[in-house]
Amino acid sequence: MSKESDNAYAQLVAGLMLSDGTVTVGETMFLTRLMARLGLDDQQHRSLLMSSGGLATISAMVALIDTERRSCLLGDLEAAASADGLKVAEEQEYIDEVALALANS
Repeated sequence: MSKESDNAYAQLVAGLMLSDGTVTVGETMFLTRLMARLGLDDQQHRSLLMSSGGLATISAMVALIDTERRSCLLGDLEAAASADGLKVAEEQEYIDEVALALANS
């Protein structure tokens, strides 16, 4: 897996967490575990939480993700959305946009 792919993957998950305007402790813990799994460091973790990709860049981020990693993305997004025990409408909209981008890639 390329570093660019891993960064894009983590950016999409962080974008989901930011989509409702709050990042909970559960979501932060989920992102920490994901970052460790991807081999990304603490500085990259902080950087992801400070930036929001937004819906406009979802297609661009999906395009950067390695094909074999794309199959895990929706599952990780669903898990991230549920990390705080509540999936809100903004998170579902974000997941739907990622699913559309994946279908079109």
